[in-house]
Amino acid sequence: MSVFFMKIVACFAMLLDHTGAVLGWTGWNILPGNTTELFRGIGRIAFPVFAFLLVNGWRKTRNRDQYLSRLLLFACISQVPFTLALYTTNLMPMDAAAPMITFNYRGFPEGLIAALVLAACFWWSQRKKQARTMLWLLLTLFIMPLDIQIDGIRILGDALNVFYTLSLGLIIMSGLESILSKRDQPWYRILIIIASLTLGTLLIATKSDYGVPGVILIAALYFGKKRRAYQAAVVCVWGLVLYGFILTNALNALCTCLAAILILAYNGQKGIDIKYPFYWFYPLHLLALGIVNIVLR
Repeated sequence: MSVFFMKIVACFAMLLDHTGAVLGWTGWNILPGNTTELFRGIGRIAFPVFAFLLVNGWRKTRNRDQYLSRLLLFACISQVPFTLALYTTNLMPMDAAAPMITFNYRGFPEGLIAALVLAACFWWSQRKKQARTMLWLLLTLFIMPLDIQIDGIRILGDALNVFYTLSLGLIIMSGLESILSKRDQPWYRILIIIASLTLGTLLIATKSDYGVPGVILIAALYFGKKRRAYQAAVVCVWGLVLYGFILTNALNALCTCLAAILILAYNGQKGIDIKYPFYWFYPLHLLALGIVNIVLR
């Protein structure tokens, strides 16, 4: 199975998941309950596949700076559609008493501090200037605490889209690789990287889609980046622990294990080499669901 086909399956699963979230019992309750559960369950296939492809892409890409810049760019692009589609208050009837416009910048200066620290971490780990990556990193973290509501519709909120999780995963892989590949480096450099990654996880992963469990999965897949069976086992264990024991949802746990089958079926080939349509699919399908929210309100 090629990268192209894996992305098709993951995008389809993600579309069903988000459709179920918006139109099912967690949203407008238009879809039957069983259909909602099925859609949300199939959606559990998506993130493990994307996490696997992230690690695989990080290992094979010729330009890691450009790779991270692209993820950060789409984190910025996707935040408004993500909020419109999936923010809790947008999935319920409009509050007639809601003010016309509200604007709040929560937690300043935590966003700026996190941006500076994580930018320093990435620079230290790569030992070169990467102005474009720094710029997108600063921007994504600067908008993180923004809270904007217009006519009762949340435009930006404290929940962050999955590109934040994937971007943090790349930064963590960069830091881990720097620590593990250069054993004679100064202790203070290792300390700075570890502190930066910890701060980033606390400030971003606790608010982003899939959150800390998602970051843990990416890191675990990174450690087995050359062992496909290990990566598949990691996905199964992750799904069983998260959905089988913590969230107690057997269907979600089972569908996560289906993602492991896709990983085992990966043949190492790219397939049809298109990149940006898959990136754009995420914000565009969320924007469409966000418009559905606005119409139904």
